Amino acid sequence: VHGIVHFNNTVPKDGTQEVLYGGPVVGSKNQPITQVLEFKRLLTKIKVKVSRTTAAENTLVKKITLNEAQIPAGINLTSGEAVWNEILPVTIYDGAGIPVTQVSGSIGSPVMVCPWRNNIIYFDVETGENIFRNVEAKIDQDESFIAGKAYTITLTFTTTSITGQASIAAWETGDDSGHEFE
Repeated sequence: VHGIVHFNNTVPKDGTQEVLYGGPVVGSKNQPITQVLEFKRLLTKIKVKVSRTTAAENTLVKKITLNEAQIPAGINLTSGEAVWNEILPVTIYDGAGIPVTQVSGSIGSPVMVCPWRNNIIYFDVETGENIFRNVEAKIDQDESFIAGKAYTITLTFTTTSITGQASIAAWETGDDSGHEFE
């Protein structure tokens, strides 16, 4: 409708799907394409790492949820912008429990979501002992989360609380496929 393509539930609402937009490229057999087809990422990637202080040595992480995330519902082909679903929590990890070590380590799967308009995000974290609601993680490098950037959030556990620290990391790209079409 009016240049908007809706995904109609073909994109799961779990943050595992990346959405790219390439824009129009014009050409034909008699008029070769002169533009380069460039895709841009419309989402922000969030990766989570966990670590602990020496006092929190028996900490097990059972669940980490990113609060107030949005998953793309479609693309506006006129503007090249994503159309967003309702705000919902997205699970990063949900399992039997992973022991947290003093050395920061990745947990769960990265999620790709709508870039927030500010520089703070919140998590709910369940351990073997407690449930921590709205654990804050703030990025210092940007005024807001940016589409096409990957942010690594490190959650550090103490005996009574969790602190969040954010950093920007390179978004890993896949290998070139090398396909040619005639």
